[in-house]
Amino acid sequence: MAVARKGGRTHIRAGWVYVVCMSVVVVTAFAMSALAFTIPLAVRQITRPLRPAELSDFLRVQRVFA
Repeated sequence: MAVARKGGRTHIRAGWVYVVCMSVVVVTAFAMSALAFTIPLAVRQITRPLRPAELSDFLRVQRVFA
């Protein structure tokens, strides 16, 4: 916190809240990346049928991106 004394109880608690929030962000980012890597068609919700060449290119790009 900007108004809390450095090293004080409020400062330490705010630091732990930050650590927990960032941990949640990291876990969800890994989960989203894993989903995008394993089932890219479901994640990206492709609505039209793709030709085999388009599908191959799409899957390659999505896996590199994930």
